Amino acid sequence: PEAQGFRVERHRDGTFEVVGRQALRAVSFSDLTNADALDEANRRLEASGINKALARAGARAGDTVVIGEVSFDFTDDEVLT
Repeated sequence: PEAQGFRVERHRDGTFEVVGRQALRAVSFSDLTNADALDEANRRLEASGINKALARAGARAGDTVVIGEVSFDFTDDEVLT
């Protein structure tokens, strides 16, 4: 198991994948197009340290991040878009 409950993998195509139960729970909402659900996912990504781990792994604004079946662009302010 992942020591932090998740791990960040950087793929050859430049995408970042976050793998692990904790990461999946952070984005496990039925509708991430809903502003409230998006805010909650963002809060969970920040609280779990996933955003910081992505930055440490080299993620930069505009890089694609994949968690389960959800993908989003990483931003400098670490907010899902």
